Amino acid sequence: MANFRQVGQMDIPSDLAHFLLEPEHELWDRVTVRQDFQGTAHSKTRTVFFRGPARPEWDCVPSVDTYGADALQDIYADLLADVYNLLPIKELGRVMLVELAPGGEIREHTDEGAYAEHFDRFHIAITNSPKSSLTVGGEEKSFGQGECWWFNHRLPHSAANLDRSRRVHLIFDAVLRNV
Repeated sequence: MANFRQVGQMDIPSDLAHFLLEPEHELWDRVTVRQDFQGTAHSKTRTVFFRGPARPEWDCVPSVDTYGADALQDIYADLLADVYNLLPIKELGRVMLVELAPGGEIREHTDEGAYAEHFDRFHIAITNSPKSSLTVGGEEKSFGQGECWWFNHRLPHSAANLDRSRRVHLIFDAVLRNV
C-alpha cells in the first residue's frame, strides 16, 4: 500500500478507555470548528483538541496545548509519552481525539496549505471495527485497535464507519527526525 504505512502499535491507556465510556462528556462539543465550517467533510465527527493552532487561522503551522490538554492532563501525558516512544518526533502539530459517529462518513477531501505541507498525519485507532475504514488515493484500510498508521493526507481521502458503535482515533501531526 503506497498511501498507508503502519508505524507502530500501542496499548490504550486505561484512563483514556474510561473517558471514552462517557460519550456525552462536554469536552467532545467544546470546539466544533471542524464540524461547523461551510462545506466541511467532518460534519459527522466530534473532536477533543489536545493541541491546536497557535493563532486563529486554521492553516497556522505552530501548535499549542489547548483545553483538552488542560482538562485531561493525565490522559494527555500518557498519550504523548506513548506517541514519542513510537516515533522520532522532531516537531508536534495538532493532537486530537476524533469520533466518527455510527453510520457516519467523512466525505472525500484533500488537506492543503502550509500546515498540510509541513506535517505528516498519523492515526492511532483507539476504538475500531472492521466495518470502519479510511480510504486514501483509492486504497482502503481498516485499523486494528492500538495500531498507529501514517497516511498521505495530501491525497484525496475519506472515511466511513458502517458499525453501530462510534469509532475513535487519536489523530496527530508531526515532523519526524531523520534517523
